[in-house]
Amino acid sequence: MTTKSYRVLSLTDKEYLNTSAALIYGLLSDPNVQLWEFSPNGTAKLIEKPTMTTRQRRKLAIKSAGYVYDNLGFRAWAKSWLDLTNQTVAAARKIYDKISIVSKHTDAVKSALFALKTAMTITPSVVEMNTGLAVLHAAKVNDDIDYFGILGGILAEDLERDK
Repeated sequence: MTTKSYRVLSLTDKEYLNTSAALIYGLLSDPNVQLWEFSPNGTAKLIEKPTMTTRQRRKLAIKSAGYVYDNLGFRAWAKSWLDLTNQTVAAARKIYDKISIVSKHTDAVKSALFALKTAMTITPSVVEMNTGLAVLHAAKVNDDIDYFGILGGILAEDLERDK
């Protein structure tokens, strides 16, 4: 079986780590990056970056944080946000305030806080930045998570919903 690898290269000479989370972070948060696909035979091709809506970015942040942050309040909020039963800023703010007072801000906590921030703002560029940071901090806890799979699932859900 031949496997393709991917690398995100920045037009400003910054190279991201070749991990799925770093790739996602680069794709979501840095307008100067290009996505390249490398095949085992040595050929490379430029891949078009996926376009994501603000809502899709929020879902990615929340799902990523949910894999690494094991707080019942956060998990309950995330479930209600993802299943559309409560997407209010007030609900996100309440959990954010509880979590932010935790004395030790581990990467799992930071991932959750950035995910909550995506739900508390309407500015697309801020959502974009916070999504990238939520994914990046989640990856510091567990980089074995299939971030491309999560992203693909989100995009597929929306395609199905829009039919």
